[in-house]
Amino acid sequence: PLEFLFRLGRRQCMKICEKTKKRRIELGLTESDISSRVGLTRSEYSDIELHEDELYTVTDLCRVKKICEILGFDLLELLEQKCVFCEEGVSLAEVFLLPLNELIANRRREMGISMDELGERVGFYKAEIENLEKNLTHLETWPIDYIKDLATAIDVPIQILINVKCSKCGN
Repeated sequence: PLEFLFRLGRRQCMKICEKTKKRRIELGLTESDISSRVGLTRSEYSDIELHEDELYTVTDLCRVKKICEILGFDLLELLEQKCVFCEEGVSLAEVFLLPLNELIANRRREMGISMDELGERVGFYKAEIENLEKNLTHLETWPIDYIKDLATAIDVPIQILINVKCSKCGN
């Protein structure tokens, strides 16, 4: 039911590439300046500005957040993602306030699916799902596209899984 909220569409990726490059140049920063602060090689950061899907499919969430911080972007705005709470009318349920690893484990159990089944839905082995459910910050190592797939699989807004609060409503 919430899947329409997670599909960012490839047409927006080029806009993101252009936005990141434009902002970097406006700030007088080099690719090396950003890459060293984010923990990427210059070539890896350059790929983000050159390839339309790099930010979604390769770069882990933790580094995407660091790039947003350095460039002064709000992650939801950069991704052109509407806030599900103030713009889509989704209620902030108590379950969304759980630590992410507990939220993922609880949603999986509520849906009656095994770790193996969830892994198959998002393209990972059971061991990766175990890591998600044990480690509070493990999801930060996933690229956004995989997090979108997880959000769809467990019917949780991606905004919750990427752990970003809306600048308008604070949720």
